Parts: sequence; C-alpha cells; structure tokens
Amino acid sequence: MKIGIRKITAGLLAAASMLVTFMAFAPNKVLADGPAALYQTHVQNVGWQDSVWNGETAGTEGSGLRMEAVKILIANDPELGVRYKAHVENQGWDTDWFYDGATAGTVGAGLRIEALQIELTGNDAANYDIYYSLHVQNLGWLGWACNGQVAGTTGCALRVEAIKIVVLPKGSEAPATDSTLPACPSDVVHVSYSSHVQDIGWTWFVGDGATSGSTGAGRRLEGIRIEVSGAEDIGIRYRTHIQNIGWDPEWRYNGEVSGTEGQGLRLEAIQIELTGADSANYDVWYRSHVENYGWLGWAKNGEYSGTSSCGYRMEAVEIRVLPKGAEPGSTAGAFVSTPLFTDAMDVMAQNYTSPTPYLILINKSTFTVAIYRNDNGHWYRIDSFGCTIGAPGHDTIEGVFHVQGRTYYFDSYGVRCFYATGFCGDYMIHSTLYNKLPRPTSPCDSRIGQALSHGCVRVELANAEWIYNNIPGGTTVVVYH
Repeated sequence: MKIGIRKITAGLLAAASMLVTFMAFAPNKVLADGPAALYQTHVQNVGWQDSVWNGETAGTEGSGLRMEAVKILIANDPELGVRYKAHVENQGWDTDWFYDGATAGTVGAGLRIEALQIELTGNDAANYDIYYSLHVQNLGWLGWACNGQVAGTTGCALRVEAIKIVVLPKGSEAPATDSTLPACPSDVVHVSYSSHVQDIGWTWFVGDGATSGSTGAGRRLEGIRIEVSGAEDIGIRYRTHIQNIGWDPEWRYNGEVSGTEGQGLRLEAIQIELTGADSANYDVWYRSHVENYGWLGWAKNGEYSGTSSCGYRMEAVEIRVLPKGAEPGSTAGAFVSTPLFTDAMDVMAQNYTSPTPYLILINKSTFTVAIYRNDNGHWYRIDSFGCTIGAPGHDTIEGVFHVQGRTYYFDSYGVRCFYATGFCGDYMIHSTLYNKLPRPTSPCDSRIGQALSHGCVRVELANAEWIYNNIPGGTTVVVYH
C-alpha cells in the first residue's frame, strides 16, 4: 500500500511540476473550460521546448530534428489523467506506460521516437476522447489517432518530428486535417508472398520483409505469388525474368503465379508495382538474393531487382510495403547486368568450400595454379601462375584434397626441390628442379607449362615459397583437367 501511495504522490508532483512549467512559459494563455492536454517535447539539438496545449504543435517541422522524449498531462479535470508509451529507435515499444507528466522516450541517448500510444485514465475517461497526430520524417503530418491507437511508424526507421494533442468530448469527430495518410501507415498495408523453390516446391506464405526462398543452399527460385491487403483500394502486380524465356510478357496480379513450376527454370530478376488509388501513399520495396552475389540492394515500384545476362539464379526474395518516403535499407546494386565472375576458373572456384580463407585450383589442361581468398562468401583470385604437371604414366592425381604437411626441401633422382607443400600423400606443390651438386641453388630444369614431373606440381621458386609460407594447413586444393 505504501508503494501505491508513493506512486500516486510522484505522479501528482510530476503533474503539478509540468503545470507550473506551462504557466511559466505561457503566462498569457487561459485554459479552456473543459479538460486540456498539456505537453512538452525534447528535441534533438534543442532540448526541452516550452509546453503547449490542446492542438498546438510541439516539436519542429522542416528542420530535420528528431523528437526524443515527451511529457503529457491533463489540466482542468482532477478526475482525468493520461498515460502513454513510445516506440524508440533500437529499443522498440516501452514495456511500461508513463503517467501524467513522466518522461517517455530518452534524453541524451540520441535516439528518435518513431511512434506513440496515448490513452486517458481516471473516472472521467469515459466522457472524453484524446486525439493525437504526429509529424513524421519524409511523410509530414499523419492522420489523427485516438484513445491508444498507434500513431507513427514502426519498422521504417523514420523519426517523429512534432506532435499535436487535443482532448474532446466523447464521440467528437477528429480535428480537421489535410493529411491523406492514416495515423500509422506502416500498420495499414501488408504484403505476403510465396515462392516455388527447386527440390522443395511452393513454400508457406510469409510477409512484410520476411525471407522467402533459401540462402546458402544453392537452390533456385522458379516461381512467385504476391498479395497485398489492408488499404481500401490497393493491389499489386509483378513479373519475372525467367531462364531461357526472358521477361514474362504478362504482368501477374494479386496471387497469380509468375515464373514456372516443374520446368527446372530459374528466376533471374523481378519487377513489382502497387496498383489502385491508395498506392499513391505507399512504396513497394523488394530485394533479391542472387547466386554469387548474395543480397542485392533494395529496388522499388517497378524497378529491376536481380540480374540479367549473367545466368545467375535468384535464390530468395524479401518484400515490404512502406509509406511514401520510407526506405528499408541500402538501394545500391539492386540490379546487376554484368557477371561477377567471367573467367571459367573463377566461376568454378565458387562451387567449392575451404576450412581456411584460401582455396587453390590447379587446371591441368592450361597448366595453371590459381590462389583464391574468401571475401564475403566469394572466392576472389589473388594470384595465378603457370605450372608443370605429371608426365604420361606419372599423371598428377585429380580430385579435391587438402594441404597436409610441408618441407623446406627434398632430394630426388640427384636433384633438389624447394618449398614443398603436400596435398595428397606424396603429391606436392614445389619449386622447379635445382642441382644438388655442386651448388644446390643452381637451376637444373626450370621448364613450366609442360607434363614432365613424376606427379607433383612444379612452380617457380618464388611461387612455391609464397604457398609454403602463406597457405594454412587444411586449405582445399582442387586438381582437375
């Protein structure tokens, strides 16, 4: 009971303090006969502003400044109170309500308020409605919310910049507004989608930015269905770029299939657009996860997403519908028309994994050794050079192996080889041949680009030394013809 008394006392003191603050900053204003909302905002680079009341603007417009905190109380009716909570950048919704002049949001943390909920409390709450409207980054003033409804946006990374609050008799119409947007645009339109995946078939519908398809499994998307709901007059259309077919000549609408089923053809790119009168208030955003590239940047409103002229499969897609002006993330590189890798050896390297950051490919047909380093899931060639392989009857073994052991030099048949790195039993990558006597550093056979060895892979001394010193044990070595 003592705890409850302390809470009530703290709330009354906070309310009284805010009322004193209001009167100090606005001595010439007279409160209305009925209940009035008093509120004060903490603004980026400004701090706490003067208190305002009943429909006046708190915060800023056109300055690009975030609203970071807010205090609200109700004056002129001791039987009427208010509670409120904020959706804060990186934190989400407050877990508890704040009452009668307490601070919701943050001060000194540099975090924006993104949405608010406000409700009346007390014995007279049944006799009044509380309306509130937010000015949001890129969107301007939103429509009015009422009695605990969400105002603002969530999941859009948009800052609240200003607020208006008014208390009206129960059943009153919302104050006039020029805004065509709802109070919470991000809660109105929802998108759901399902993809047809290689070896799996149709997946469950997911929505609002969730991943449909797969990543890291090497499976192609073959078809897609998309739907939207929420606004009174809104729809969606889409078309895909299909392997061996190109762009689908027909747009598909509201759940129809774009792409193919059971034909083994990959999707390579996609376009998506909203339709209907309400589409003017929203953007549809989408991005593709593509073979060799991973996630590309976000495209919107009919822009191309994916690849063309590359032969790369789409593997997954994410789609979101957001209010005009909101962006879900980077838009860089949403569509690619040039293959990431064009050389056949580089393309082949992408098919392998290695327990270390390095990969070695040895092409016996071209007498080439290529060294790759992993960067963000792709193998990029850092060096390549010629080699000599096994002579007929002493063929260099083919397959996938791993670096195992090394030795500074070894002698064989009266010659010496340096910087030997093993990859399968007695098969090694080492230097060309040097005389053992009289001077072990004098070349004996420096030929590269031929089939001459007893099965090992010979490279120039400097290249053998680099592999010996830099390639970790366990590194994958691929030898092929």
